[in-house]
Amino acid sequence: IYVYNMSSADSAAWILGRWNISGSAHTGSDYMYANAVPSSGSLYHDTSNAAAYWRFNTNSTDTNRRLDGQIILYDPTNTSFYHGWTNMNFGYDGTTNCAAPSGGGTLKSTSALTGMTFYSASGGNIIEDSTVTIYGIKG
Repeated sequence: IYVYNMSSADSAAWILGRWNISGSAHTGSDYMYANAVPSSGSLYHDTSNAAAYWRFNTNSTDTNRRLDGQIILYDPTNTSFYHGWTNMNFGYDGTTNCAAPSGGGTLKSTSALTGMTFYSASGGNIIEDSTVTIYGIKG
């Protein structure tokens, strides 16, 4: 899954992801994720063992500073094991600081995955000119 030029209407809000099951975003607290986030000379870790989403990156509303990244989802149609993924991306916070989270996670569900949903942690909309290209998932 490749993401290009993603942003939301709200500055410095996390862009979050949820995997879709049967065509709808899975909202249960079944997501485990961990990211190492180098950001403008510092490094911090972002983790959760029971979230209703997974964090992709922070956001900037500056039209010249958007989020780009890649997500690898492993065996999305498997119904015997939990689903894992890795992600790497590059974006900005609400100012001009860059952030480059790299990590991954597990969805503690054995249901087949049919897609994904991105949204802003603050409730704002994802900007319409964002591009998400998905290879290999049929819904």
